[in-house]
Amino acid sequence: MNLIKNTISSKLIFFNFIMVTLVVLLTVGMCLIQFRNDLIKQAESAQEKDLKMFWEVLRQKGEDFKVVNGKLMAGDYVINDNFELPDKIKDIAGGVATIFMGDVRVSTNIIGADGKRAVGTTLQ
Repeated sequence: MNLIKNTISSKLIFFNFIMVTLVVLLTVGMCLIQFRNDLIKQAESAQEKDLKMFWEVLRQKGEDFKVVNGKLMAGDYVINDNFELPDKIKDIAGGVATIFMGDVRVSTNIIGADGKRAVGTTLQ
């Protein structure tokens, strides 16, 4: 009889251990998913604010955006190979700022291994 009680008791302890482990794993998994979703929302919000700031700084140079003779223009302001805007954005918000004309980088604060601005590269 004692042997049967010990066997049942061992099975119950093992079952409880498995159940507690599963509940802990499920809780941790759900917390990680929520944490990831919160980080994504924060990143999207920060990116949206940075883009709004960039557009505001760019609009100070000109309201109409066009390509003239292969150069991206904001009003009369030439953006190609002009690093004022990306550098200003970096000073204000930090990080990387790049302006593309189509899929070609025409202005950036990214410095390549050669020490030069990474203009002329294409969007991947």
